[in-house]
Amino acid sequence: MRLNLPGTSGLGDDLMAPRSAGLDDVDWATVQQWLDSMHRGQTEFIGLQGNDTDFIQAAGQGDGPYQMERWIDGNVVAQRFDARFADVVSAFASYMGFS
Repeated sequence: MRLNLPGTSGLGDDLMAPRSAGLDDVDWATVQQWLDSMHRGQTEFIGLQGNDTDFIQAAGQGDGPYQMERWIDGNVVAQRFDARFADVVSAFASYMGFS
């Protein structure tokens, strides 16, 4: 999975377009570090991309609210504007197969 970070893509950007930055083949520990960074307000958003048309992304800080989107086959299948940080962590863990 690829972790997209500020400067590589963003909420509303086309994540299907090739990007030159980001982290490839991330593990859960790396994702947790970036989630914690977002919680502390040090990172504006993160996105986790399984393939060219399947990803999850979230933006916010502190306990929330966060904006969160889930895309499958290039289509938004879920969108929240009131997610708490715990919801974001749970959704990212589920996306990676931990739940």
